Amino acid sequence: MNRVLFLLSIFLASNLCGADAKPGEQSRMLERFYMRGGLVYEGIWNPTNSQIHLVKNSNHVANLTIKTNDIVKRVDLGDAREIQLLTDLQAAEKVVAYYVQAVNAAKKRAVLAVQNRDRLHQTYKGKNLDPTTYGNVMVRYKAADDEITNSQAALASGTTTFESALANYQKLGGKTDYKAQIQ
Repeated sequence: MNRVLFLLSIFLASNLCGADAKPGEQSRMLERFYMRGGLVYEGIWNPTNSQIHLVKNSNHVANLTIKTNDIVKRVDLGDAREIQLLTDLQAAEKVVAYYVQAVNAAKKRAVLAVQNRDRLHQTYKGKNLDPTTYGNVMVRYKAADDEITNSQAALASGTTTFESALANYQKLGGKTDYKAQIQ
């Protein structure tokens, strides 16, 4: 009887694990999930949390909590044991770090836009220009003013998104002070 139980446990372990999986390691499959409403996701199913660990280019990018009855169809895409899964906190931290970079880039863009406009004004201030040159300079002034407006709007939007991502990260238990990384 013990021998039968032993063989049965080996059989079950080999079916739960992949053929080349280590003992105790469950097989993870990359799947394509067809959802009600037409959305399609690729990822790894986590039945414990009713989540899809979303995967893009072999990288775990986010966790999506869903209702299982929203899944219309699942298609196996292959073994996913090599994909490193992130916790919700780790994923949120990656998002916050991305927005730190985005906000810093938006700030630089806004500063450069103002510098460009100021340089234009210094170049042409007080000069008598022929009508053609004057028209061209006015077009450049308008483009410079528009870039200031657009860059400030992008900075405001990026800052708002950063603040939201930071709040989510902190709600999940994140402790790093990412505001200090905004330059």
